[in-house]
Amino acid sequence: MLNSDTAANLTHWTETELYEFADENLKRLARTAAVYVDRSTTENAPADSAHPLAATDIAVIDVGWDGVALSPSNMRELEALDQSWEAATPDTPSHFATDFLGFGTVRLYPPPAAPGTLDLITIQTPPEVSSGSPDVRAPLPFAVWLRARLLVDARGREGDGAMPEVAQRLGELASIIERVTVAYYGGSQ
Repeated sequence: MLNSDTAANLTHWTETELYEFADENLKRLARTAAVYVDRSTTENAPADSAHPLAATDIAVIDVGWDGVALSPSNMRELEALDQSWEAATPDTPSHFATDFLGFGTVRLYPPPAAPGTLDLITIQTPPEVSSGSPDVRAPLPFAVWLRARLLVDARGREGDGAMPEVAQRLGELASIIERVTVAYYGGSQ
């Protein structure tokens, strides 16, 4: 499809560029659809209400405390609920917010009074794809989508190997697969 029998014999692109295309497209898909979902459990100390998210977390789907789902809130809602929410008396958490100090921290309200278990369900970016780590963790139908996206990026780039009409048609196919993916898995944000 790129006029070469092996990656080593590519004329208009490098193998590194193709891996970069794949990595960028998979990360974009993760920001669009909830394909890469992770559940983590952390033991929590009393009065510890702020929990950092992993660098790979894009969005928080759900937060639970000792097996009970917490209500999602934002800072304004917590302030409306309790004007001194930041200094609240420790108790059993009932709410969580992710917009405290920017995204990257889950804040529990009220802070826990006793040790417990924090359950997080998050949408994450996929592991990096490169020549040293070529495996893609994704459902099998995404192979068609990823191949189409790689060809869109390669054939859509200006240069001797450009084929804009092929890139356009494959882009349409990839867009259909993306819409189906969002409908099936749900949107990421």
